Amino acid sequence: MENLRKILEQINWDFFDYSRDRYPLDISSIPWYIARFPAPIPKFLIGLLTKNGETVLDPFGGAGTTCYEAIKQNRPFLYNDINPFAVEMVSALVLAVQLAVLDPFCLEEVTYRDITMLQNVSLWEDESTYTVEDLSVEQDLEAALAERHIIGDTVYWYHRKTLIELLAIWDLIHDQDDDPKICKIRKLAFSNILKTTCSQREHFTYITDNCKPKKFVYISALKAYASMMQRISRSTAELVHNYQIQNEGNCLNSVIERSVIQNGDARDLSWIQDRSVDFVLTSPPYLCVQDYIKTMRLQDLFFHEEDLTQLTRREIGARTRRKGNQDRVVSTFYEDIHLSVSEVNRVLKPDKYFCMVIGQGKGKITNSIDTISAIREDILGNFPFKLFFETVRKVSHKEPHDGGVDTETLLIFKKAPK
Repeated sequence: MENLRKILEQINWDFFDYSRDRYPLDISSIPWYIARFPAPIPKFLIGLLTKNGETVLDPFGGAGTTCYEAIKQNRPFLYNDINPFAVEMVSALVLAVQLAVLDPFCLEEVTYRDITMLQNVSLWEDESTYTVEDLSVEQDLEAALAERHIIGDTVYWYHRKTLIELLAIWDLIHDQDDDPKICKIRKLAFSNILKTTCSQREHFTYITDNCKPKKFVYISALKAYASMMQRISRSTAELVHNYQIQNEGNCLNSVIERSVIQNGDARDLSWIQDRSVDFVLTSPPYLCVQDYIKTMRLQDLFFHEEDLTQLTRREIGARTRRKGNQDRVVSTFYEDIHLSVSEVNRVLKPDKYFCMVIGQGKGKITNSIDTISAIREDILGNFPFKLFFETVRKVSHKEPHDGGVDTETLLIFKKAPK
């Protein structure tokens, strides 16, 4: 046990050299998702604190980074998140891995076919920049959005030509004659280019807060889509190749089939049996730092299912809540984290590890309190956990982040033996 602590102490948990741009073939670099921990964190923790074949749970799964690292090391995973957009994204990316097992060139062929079909889209459209004052929505474009049940506000986020290209890709996603699995991968690629092709070029919080662009700039959705499809294809093929080298005799699809992806609330993990999980690694929402679901505003324009405001009200620690009563916001956050940890305690086997990465933003509500200490003391005082390891890591701002979080604390607890 002491040797394990020494190993944990020797690791530089900052991982400043890790960024999505630097590792484009890492499957964890595919999802556009804010405020997630770098892939080396789950990579090292899963490798050090679990055994081959043991089950890994992330109750605040987000972009799915924990799950991908579990797959790589032959550990089935249990993924849970309240954000339906995130759940669908992770589900599609795991599906892409399964397709790569069967045929590593499948998605490359789909990409070539798609771009061949799309290459003549919107060639007649003007690519010049224009402002909100110049915006005049053609009736045929309005009709095209309405026909597809796409929210009309979409025209206020994208250049006309970009939007026409996006609609052409949208039609491929909804091709009733094509393989539903392929259409799901197309939707994954489409959803992950909506921010990069949007005319709102400022920080992602402008989109979160519904601040529409003042100037419309053409960005090729076709090129972005082709690039994203190729990245998905190559990163999943790379994962399969590396898995086969490192896990000789094991079946990747078998590991995935034993895994579960759930759109659920971390405060209620009733779909997981008592004492059935070998390891829990998660990074819960930080108090009043992010609005994860509102960050998916662009996805919601094209695939509108539920009211974003209603979904956000179910989020733990959502940034939107900072406008309310401060004392109630803080106490509710602690209550929600307590309920989540209670569920972790219920499903985790005795003598196993529970790891949490938690940070504190800088704001009027959080300046006067220490949320990390409060959560740590609640876990140690109310649950059968002992603190095994703790360290503070610096946060790299190379990745999409917000809320003034400069450091995070890595807490590793060990559950008491039966």
